[in-house]
Amino acid sequence: MPEAQPAIQFADLRQQHEVAQLGMWTFLATEVLFFGGLILAYAVYRYGYPADLAAAARETKIVIGSANTAILLVSSFLVAGPSPRQGLKRRASPPFFCHWPRSPA
Repeated sequence: MPEAQPAIQFADLRQQHEVAQLGMWTFLATEVLFFGGLILAYAVYRYGYPADLAAAARETKIVIGSANTAILLVSSFLVAGPSPRQGLKRRASPPFFCHWPRSPA
């Protein structure tokens, strides 16, 4: 088996690993900031306008929301799964959160 080589833009495997880690932590930080802001906005509006949110909740169509969720979950599974050309012999890839950058061996 040939020795692992870094991608062309990196000087060595250590640098490639460090950049991959930095990228992952940057992505996670932006997600925390984005969704933290959304949750904070929801909490502020829920505290400030409880009657309006209760009225909006009564207008929610559960069947339509459930169908939308099911469609999104099925489409995500179909996109992430193996293609028909690969067949069922190929082992399914692990979930996206298992693809952490590994240190070079």
